[in-house]
Amino acid sequence: MIQNTPLISVVIPVYNGENFIRDAIQSVLDQNYPNLEILVIDDGSKDQTRTIVDDYSGQVTYIHQLNQGPGAARNTGLKMAKAEIIGFLDADDLWTPSHLETLKDRLVLDSSIDVVLGHTQSQELAGTSGSPEKLLKPHVLPVFGCGLFKKQVFEKVGLIDTTLHYSEDQDWFIRAKEAKASMVILKDTVLIRRLHNNNMTSGANWRDAGILAVLRKSLERRKHGESGATTELPMLSDYIEDE
Repeated sequence: MIQNTPLISVVIPVYNGENFIRDAIQSVLDQNYPNLEILVIDDGSKDQTRTIVDDYSGQVTYIHQLNQGPGAARNTGLKMAKAEIIGFLDADDLWTPSHLETLKDRLVLDSSIDVVLGHTQSQELAGTSGSPEKLLKPHVLPVFGCGLFKKQVFEKVGLIDTTLHYSEDQDWFIRAKEAKASMVILKDTVLIRRLHNNNMTSGANWRDAGILAVLRKSLERRKHGESGATTELPMLSDYIEDE
């Protein structure tokens, strides 16, 4: 039985995130959760990211690596994490104030669940680092930042595919469903996904974002019966809890 305030490791990958990283870190600290390990994995930034993170010395562990992409940065954080519960946050996104309380309680209460997700609310920003322009309706989006994960699920599903520089989170969630990992999606909004001109997928079409490559990988696995993959995958809506 996991204790009520277990250690939670939060992995924040960042690349040239000087305009956003402070807000991201602060949104984690604002959870007021007493047992946190925050790991900022700097994937070869050339801006002032490290200087900003240094302001949180004693609260955040900073790790620098050569640029390898967001998947590799998250994998580095996973390997270094001390906790059995893992959270992720992209450097340009924000956790809502109730993120940890909402997801942790559900994960701790049900030992059969591997992953708990919440809803995501996208926020359009003006320019590269401007003020918020528009907050869109909350929706279900398979991204790492809207969930909490039991570390053991990565042994079942595998680490993040470092050959994918786009849509690697969608790829992992598809593999999680193929591996029959236990997931549940709550109706609470837990992530603010900030949209701006420097987003990696800004302006990219589906092929550029890697979606077709991800779907092709899944089709090949299911065709050959790899990892216990089923012929048909369930829809995300199958995992949403009723109010």
